Amino acid sequence: MRLQSFGAACTVTGSMHLLTLDGGRRILIDCGLFQGSGALEARNHEPYPFDPADLDAVILTHAHLDHVGRLPLLVNRGYRGPVYCTPPTAALAETVLLDSARLQLEGYRQHLRHARRQAREDEVLPPLYDEEDVHRALDLLRPVLEFGQASTVAGLRVTPYRAGHILGSAYLLLEDAGGRLIMSGDLGHRAGAAARFHAAAAGRRRGAGNHLRQPTPPRVA
Repeated sequence: MRLQSFGAACTVTGSMHLLTLDGGRRILIDCGLFQGSGALEARNHEPYPFDPADLDAVILTHAHLDHVGRLPLLVNRGYRGPVYCTPPTAALAETVLLDSARLQLEGYRQHLRHARRQAREDEVLPPLYDEEDVHRALDLLRPVLEFGQASTVAGLRVTPYRAGHILGSAYLLLEDAGGRLIMSGDLGHRAGAAARFHAAAAGRRRGAGNHLRQPTPPRVA
């Protein structure tokens, strides 16, 4: 297994991590929006550091915008494969992404009006995607991940556990012949102890903020 972070590294937004497995299979975990300063949000418009069409699958940890917000853009740029998540995440993602598309359009129109007064229209970045792109992304959702039950995604064994963050949020135990990995998006307080226990068993973990950390040995209260 090889894990590369292209978001939520040196910042807490824009979660996006590429897992490359033996044989070249490529799975993207989260596809979130950068949020915050203008410079940070400008990163949303940069090209992906990989070809979206080459991905075998996408897995979502939960439906917050900084974890799913660039999914329609991924589809717009060529991704056509399945997007795996829990059923509640699929339901929430529809609302979150449609709202994101509408807010982007409103913001673009507002900024364009102000820019025209100064003859600076060419400096206004267009929306990342529109509602049509959102619906194309939603058509790819596969809400088949159930807590505590293993599923196979592009040859990878994926077991989601309750992350205790928002409805449907999960941290993932990922396993194949090349190794085992715990991958979390955001964790609630109570779920953190369970994640650390699984991480100790897996040998390493990827945590909220997505810095590679040594596993914390489980404690018995």
